[in-house]
Parts: sequence; structure tokens; C-alpha cells
Amino acid sequence: MRVGGNTTWTLHEAFRSHDRKAAWQTWLELRKKRRSLTRVFQHDDFSQILQFTVAHTIPEKAARYSSFVLQDMRRAKRLPDLRDYRAIMSIQLRVGDVRKITQLFQELVEQGLEPDVKIYTILLASYSKTKNKNLLWTTWEQMVERLPGSEVDMDARSVMVEALGRAGDVSGAEMLVEDIERALRRRNGGVKEEGRTLLADIQLYEAMIRAYGVTGQLQAAMRNFRTLVVERPDFGKRGAVGLNTFDAVLEACAVNDDFESALEFWNSLVDRCKEISTAHPPLDSAPKKRPYMLPRPTSYDYMMSLYAARGDVERVRALFDEKRAWYQPDVAMFRHLINVHLRKEQMKEAVGVYDEMVGMGLMPDVDTVEAVMRAKRSGW
Repeated sequence: MRVGGNTTWTLHEAFRSHDRKAAWQTWLELRKKRRSLTRVFQHDDFSQILQFTVAHTIPEKAARYSSFVLQDMRRAKRLPDLRDYRAIMSIQLRVGDVRKITQLFQELVEQGLEPDVKIYTILLASYSKTKNKNLLWTTWEQMVERLPGSEVDMDARSVMVEALGRAGDVSGAEMLVEDIERALRRRNGGVKEEGRTLLADIQLYEAMIRAYGVTGQLQAAMRNFRTLVVERPDFGKRGAVGLNTFDAVLEACAVNDDFESALEFWNSLVDRCKEISTAHPPLDSAPKKRPYMLPRPTSYDYMMSLYAARGDVERVRALFDEKRAWYQPDVAMFRHLINVHLRKEQMKEAVGVYDEMVGMGLMPDVDTVEAVMRAKRSGW
């Protein structure tokens, strides 16, 4: 894309038309050829390009672009504000860079900004990768102290519940859920809501399902799930069982290698999605005829991992192709396909899938790289 004339106008035109690709191309061309023009941009210009970058379908590219924008802001002597830090930290969360997120948090505090609940929620989500319950509790308590009332923010509490589960502190996760349930009972004057045993927001129970799952308490995870199905059956409606609920129980099954239960839940999920999609057919003019409702990308991944563990190349490939038809390709789906080929000692096929992934600009994890390198050295 050629960038000529008034570059600010070109960029603003991309903003007005919500053309993310044009905005990124304009920005990158500007950096390469006419960097000094960034000085004429207003703070909102930088913020808008960051917001567009959050939505980038390739997390690694988004992280790189956000670093460019941050450099340009500083060169133009414009300090990031909370919305900018939220955007950059969200991008870094997608690539799992805990160190960078911690650094950004420290920078905004040193700049004199007061972190809000969303900033703390991102920080807690990143710390879940460390599996350090002491760090999680310290951050939670700091948030509650600095931001009175933040403890009832359901996004923050749900992230904390799931993070504690991944850190092995299931009792702490249960306590956070029970605190909310007690508060709701007090609000209702101690009267139990008819037909309800799980009173809090559904996202808390979804987080608890994941917490139980990753700590090997699969029966507790499935019990919560089945209770939600009974008590909140209106699939897809606000506050009821939905895609994320199924995704949570599928993760629990995958972590515990329970193929039979996962298949039961998966088939139920697919049937529900088909039923709703049939009731909401795509427009005839739609170029790709995407169904109205589909399982989450990660739900495909959990099923692919279970089939891969059983060496079922055909089913992994079928799910791979189905996910690819509707979602942007990602590292996880390629990793599962590579793993099943390696498991079946189909080295040539595994290397071919790996080369395709790398050729798309996706960055594989270390374990996948090492496994494929061993396959290449074997001479297939």
C-alpha cells in the first residue's frame, strides 16, 4: 500500500471505515519511510491504532506492532494513558508474556496512573501462568485495598478463581465463590431462590469448573456443569449455560484424559449449536455462510488433543479442517495435528504440517520445535 499525501488523513480514513488492515499498513509504511510524521499525530491516533492491534488475529504480530506504537508514542513525547496500557497488556496476555505485563504495570504506576479493575484483572490472568498462589493473593489484596468494591467485580473474581485453581489452591477458589453466594443469600433475606443452588454469576462457576478440572477433581467439575445445565438450561442466553460453560467442562475432561465424557459433552454442544444456527440461517449474500453459533476455538483444541492422544489421525484432521474453515489458524491446532502424526510415526506428514505452520508466520512452542527437529533427524 502506498502512503502519499496527507498521511494523517489516510490513517483517519482507515479509522473511520474501521479498516484495521489499512490502518496497520499505513502505520507500518509510515514507520519505514517517514517516521518523523508520527510527531504530528494526536494521542487519540496512537490509542486507536493500539485498539485495532488488540483485535489482530495473530498474537505475535499484535505484540510486535504494539511495541512499535509504544516507541512512536514516546518519540512523540505522548505518554500512554490507562486505555493504552490496557490495550498493550491485553495483547501481551495473548502471547503469555508475564514479564512484559509486570513491567508495563510497574511503568504505569511509576507514571502516576492508578490501575483500575481491568488492569488488575489482566495482571491476575497473567499471573495464573506462574501458578504462584502467594503472588496471586498479594495482587488480589492489593487491588481490594486500592480499589474498594473491586472484590465484587465478577470478571476479576472469575479470573482469580480460575488462576487459584491453576495454582493448586482449590480451597481458596471455593472460598471466593462461597463469599459471593453468602452475600447473595443475605441480600435475599436468607430465602433460597426457587430452583437454584448455584446463585452467583455463571462465569464464577465456569471458572470453578476449570479450577476443579486442572486439579484432578473431574467429578466436582462435571457435577457443577450438570447442575448449571439443569438450573440454567436456556442455552446461549445471558446468564445461562453457553459456549464458555461447555468449553470449561471440555477442558476439565481433556486435562484428565476422560475421552468418553468429553465426547458426550462435545456431541451435546454441537447439537445445540446446530439447533440455534438452523433457527438463524446466514444471509444468502454471506460469502462464507458461517453458522450462527459454533463451539469456541479452544473447544476444538480440547477434542483434538484427546483424539491425538489416541492416535486418531482422521478425527484430528477433520476437527482441524472444521476449525480452520471458521477460525483464524493458530498454533494449538497445528500442534495437535503434528502430535498425532508423530504418535503414528508419520514423520513426513508431521514435518509438512510444521512447515506450513511456520510459513504462515505462526511461532511454535519449544516442545513442538524439538519434536519436529527429532523427526527431521530421523530421516523419516
